[in-house]
Amino acid sequence: MKNKKRHKIAEGNTAEIFEIDEKKILKLFKTGYSKNAVLHEYDNHYMVSRVMENIPELFEFIEENQRFGFIMEKIL
Repeated sequence: MKNKKRHKIAEGNTAEIFEIDEKKILKLFKTGYSKNAVLHEYDNHYMVSRVMENIPELFEFIEENQRFGFIMEKIL
């Protein structure tokens, strides 16, 4: 995954969102966000998805170039 070119589709204060393919996106947090902080958001997203409908499915937590993020379902 590290060497693939991706299309950035959004950017916020904390992270950039990249399209991986037609069904997946990557939320990659900006440099400086700790692994624990990103894992906390990942865990929160997972817990919400278990009690609410229409929440994107989580696939994988990743580390890339000293940045942390997660791959999730792309919602159209």
